[in-house]
Amino acid sequence: MRNEHYSEAGDRQESLHPTEEIFRWLEERKRNLEVRLDKISLEECKPWYYDENAGMIRNTRGTFFQITGLRWMQDTGEIVEQPIILQEEIGFLGIICCKINGVWHYLMQAKIEPGNMNHVQVSPTIQATKSNFTQQHGGAKPAFLDYFIHMSPDKVLVD
Repeated sequence: MRNEHYSEAGDRQESLHPTEEIFRWLEERKRNLEVRLDKISLEECKPWYYDENAGMIRNTRGTFFQITGLRWMQDTGEIVEQPIILQEEIGFLGIICCKINGVWHYLMQAKIEPGNMNHVQVSPTIQATKSNFTQQHGGAKPAFLDYFIHMSPDKVLVD
């Protein structure tokens, strides 16, 4: 992929970072990442617990998500059971963008989350549920949160 773009007037313009450079950056993140998974019991995952009355895994605050199960019968008569995550929260999912030298640029992040293929994925500038951005986990606020909270409606390109 090339680093050049053309304006509406047909002028040749260049982006700050060629696509190949972005791919190299992402591969470097993957190479320098050490992922460690330790299997622990649900009892060790406080404040998460199995709610016998509701038949689901949840946390004591009622935040984030719940894990429950689905059961259905296929046309063949076979019963299928499958866990499912229920998450009814609102959140922010946004990308900061601006034109530099007449070329649109997008602020993305290399995000590491459980379940990501290849461990590291390119993700939006912000991707956070209410439980995340209100810091229910005790961690830091997501980067750029204030930018999105205080954004003027006329700055929103797509909603």
